[in-house]
Amino acid sequence: MSDSPFPRGTTRKTPWPSGLCRFFAAAGPWTQAAPDSPLPRSRALAVALAFTLGGLGAHKFYLRRVGWGLAYLLLCWTLVPLGAALIEGIFYLLMDDDQFHHKYG
Repeated sequence: MSDSPFPRGTTRKTPWPSGLCRFFAAAGPWTQAAPDSPLPRSRALAVALAFTLGGLGAHKFYLRRVGWGLAYLLLCWTLVPLGAALIEGIFYLLMDDDQFHHKYG
């Protein structure tokens, strides 16, 4: 009897469905945005996050800019990230979809 948790004859390396592995590999906070990302980011959601939770860096985390997200989170008590997030939200609104997806994936 094999100690493998996989059904006999399969070649998968993980016990999880391949779609789930692909989701976490592409959407993890440690990855950089790529134009050919399998999970494109929504410009509308980025704008909404920038205007509502932007002072905490939520839009930066969503756009896979973890370093900037941490900076916003660490400096949120100064209200500087809030002003920057509002300005970035306006920039996201003014971008067309092609520019947004090319820059943020």
